[in-house]
Amino acid sequence: MGMQQHNYWLTTVEMPRAESSPILPESVDVAVIGAGFTGLSAARTLAKRGARVAVLESETIGWGASSRNGGMVLTGMKLGVNQLISMYGRELTQRMYAASLATIDCVEQIVQDEGIECDFSRRGHLEVACKQKHFDDYARQAELIAREFNHELRVVERNELVKGYQVDRDAYVLVTGDELKTLEANSSEAMEIAQFVSLSEVDPIYFEASYYSAPEDPGKRAYGLLLQAMEKLNVAAIAKVTLHSREQIVLMRPYHQGIILHTLYFPAEVREISEYGKNENMTLQKPEIDLAEQFIRQLTAKFEPEQYKDEYQQRVLDMIETKRAGQVVAGQPQKPKLAPVIDLMEALKKSIADRGSVVAAPVSSPTLLEPSKKKAPKSAPAADAKPARRRKTG
Repeated sequence: MGMQQHNYWLTTVEMPRAESSPILPESVDVAVIGAGFTGLSAARTLAKRGARVAVLESETIGWGASSRNGGMVLTGMKLGVNQLISMYGRELTQRMYAASLATIDCVEQIVQDEGIECDFSRRGHLEVACKQKHFDDYARQAELIAREFNHELRVVERNELVKGYQVDRDAYVLVTGDELKTLEANSSEAMEIAQFVSLSEVDPIYFEASYYSAPEDPGKRAYGLLLQAMEKLNVAAIAKVTLHSREQIVLMRPYHQGIILHTLYFPAEVREISEYGKNENMTLQKPEIDLAEQFIRQLTAKFEPEQYKDEYQQRVLDMIETKRAGQVVAGQPQKPKLAPVIDLMEALKKSIADRGSVVAAPVSSPTLLEPSKKKAPKSAPAADAKPARRRKTG
């Protein structure tokens, strides 16, 4: 049972659609741009006071931040209670917290007054701790809120938690940890090849991690036969293997006289965000396209992975050497502020002019310990020098 990574609100509610060609008034007192929570609330308040209001939205009603954060009204404030008290004093902080609690009543009243067809219900607000320290901080905050604001929060202990799967609106099937353990697969050194595919058919979005594989003595001949056959036919193998009590799908392919193994995401683990690919209405001019193509051609070169270095690791090593020599480590350098790009055409022209005809010099081929990772320098701490991950095949 995996945790859903996409927004629950967007999967349970059909977003309202505005009229395709609404008749707009010739004039209004106020035009509100954006039909999110803030825009709609402002428009409603103004209309209640007699103003003629029009709300303009290029997408659907509730688009943008409201579509990601909507469907819920939360109490409390972003800053911690102690920080708020130190900034604004106890009395003002108490008033602000009381106002946040009143928002629930306000929303419920608006739903009733306007006859809004929605599924409003008071469900509470859950905050989850990832670490014991976070849990202890939440517990202290709960005690402080109860004392300062007379608002009780319930701290749920670990032994109260249960696992379940939602099968209906208010119905869950509960399962225990022991029941889930009976479903786990036993770890195995064997791989079951399911099919062979052309590598070009597998989209890189499914690649998770990469490993070298090496055969044990009894399996060397089979390993060599598989490697040679895949090289000749220019194919890769899709196989099943059990890792850490979970079945995993992997892709095996020839690589530098050996077989490299890539763990793959399951299709259900690859999810698009709702905003992805929303460019069908974009109109591009030919000069823009030509300039973009010129920019791409100028930077097109042979991929040489060894020319890309982990600059953060080097900065860490430099800092360690500086401290080792007894010198004071300088403070964090201030990041340069980038001016906003007003004209994309001008930005591309400037980039091309700045680069001129400079092309990166070729670099010799690397010897990699592991795909996408470089060998740690000899001066690095022992803990940073990790061996290549290997998967035995028999």
